[in-house]
Amino acid sequence: MNTIPRDFYARFNVKHFSIPDNVVTIGRTAFAMSSLMNIHIPSNIKTIEDKAFLGCYDLKQVTFAEDSVLENLGAMCF
Repeated sequence: MNTIPRDFYARFNVKHFSIPDNVVTIGRTAFAMSSLMNIHIPSNIKTIEDKAFLGCYDLKQVTFAEDSVLENLGAMCF
């Protein structure tokens, strides 16, 4: 799986998630309205689609890898 699909963990009570090394895209609303508290965006992520983390009110920290290759950041993704 090279994409975390749309609504993958949307509205889930997941607090922590590690993005696998083979993923390059975080899909639209993949984690929307979830209970994530922090997320690290690894260097392999090229695209974060619209609203991927929308409504994650517990999300306090977002970090990006120093060698990030992020090319596309969707609308209202955080």
